[in-house]
Amino acid sequence: MMDRHSTRTHERRPFMRPLARPLIALLGCAMLVTVLPACQRSLFANEPSRTPFDSYDRQRGQEATSYVWDPFMQRRPNLRQRLLPKD
Repeated sequence: MMDRHSTRTHERRPFMRPLARPLIALLGCAMLVTVLPACQRSLFANEPSRTPFDSYDRQRGQEATSYVWDPFMQRRPNLRQRLLPKD
């Protein structure tokens, strides 16, 4: 009777193992190159209108500034003025 381990139908290819490390390194670099720029600040941060509501307010001269400076000279989003009801 033939042993299961003695008759292999698929032999391991010796050339696949040396190619695995550079391939994994290349895929890792490709992922870093595509993912890391997403962590940077946006190129168009000073976009004039972000929503139709902002555009509507800007056309009527009721636009609130996007950022204000607090007493500690740090730039903060101007949420209070932007969320107040319009006159």
